[in-house]
Amino acid sequence: MATFYSDVRTALASKPAAAVQGTLRGGKIRTRVSKYEASGQAAGSLLEMDALPVGARLLRGKLVADALGASSTLALGDGTTANKYLAATSTASASSTELTIPISALEAGYTAEEKFILTTAGAAITGTVMLVLEYVEATD
Repeated sequence: MATFYSDVRTALASKPAAAVQGTLRGGKIRTRVSKYEASGQAAGSLLEMDALPVGARLLRGKLVADALGASSTLALGDGTTANKYLAATSTASASSTELTIPISALEAGYTAEEKFILTTAGAAITGTVMLVLEYVEATD
């Protein structure tokens, strides 16, 4: 059976060992928690929740929400793609939903500040919305 190596293992095995980006090995894991108290925001509203700095690599995230209203949904994007991290998800009942992390967010650090923007749809929302982001920053 053949053995294959990732980019990190290849770099570390080379002689002399190649430098490995700090966000790939030995970076600092950070957590951000942002909260928004909605009070009747109409469908189609944008809620700017947070932003990650240049160079950060998103590891995981979660959207937690109260029951925000019948027929209400939230999608999470970056201001360009409304559903980059989470497609429209029902918030008619309380929920805790894991984000979808695109491989580009893991593979390379952000080259510009990355905004996290919720888009409301379906109906007005009232209640608490929280976004939890776990990411890594280089230590070098």
